[in-house]
Amino acid sequence: GILAALALTLFCLLPGCEKDPGESWSSSPQSEPTATSAPTPTPAPTPEASPTAVPSPAGGFEALFAENPVDKTLSEDLSTAASYSIFAAYKNAIKNWEKVIDRLYPASFHDLGSEEAARLEEEHTSWKASLDSELEKIEEAHSDDEDGWLAAAQEKVEHYRAHASLLCQAYYDHAGELPDLESILSGQPAG
Repeated sequence: GILAALALTLFCLLPGCEKDPGESWSSSPQSEPTATSAPTPTPAPTPEASPTAVPSPAGGFEALFAENPVDKTLSEDLSTAASYSIFAAYKNAIKNWEKVIDRLYPASFHDLGSEEAARLEEEHTSWKASLDSELEKIEEAHSDDEDGWLAAAQEKVEHYRAHASLLCQAYYDHAGELPDLESILSGQPAG
């Protein structure tokens, strides 16, 4: 009930959105916009120890992935955010998904057969090669909209999230558990 509604709301917010209306987005680092008023401080989320989830017949991968720390942090940041903070929250979510993707791509090959590994490598290579053009397309699709920066930022986060989900799914399918995303985000060795 409530968890499903929260997950649906969060999923709807994620399509990719850290963009200030005048800022161009690409996978290259860019400077942050300046705020016109003092931003409201966003309290830092309290890190929680999360034991490795054991797959359950009722939940499976989708239920486990829906509880990932990147989405939780984004949701917490957005719940207390002013407009400048919203921009920062989406920018942070993209940065976190990039960390997950960079660490999970090689880890996702754990115990994969050669055909599956080749498929995953092809999908990842294609995703990386088209990343800048996909982000530009998202930006252009929302350029005429007054609040297009928000929709574009949401869509961009979702673009990264979807690829991270693909890698997490490959890891889950062979390890029987999600990778330790908390360790990945904190920079600790995954394992």
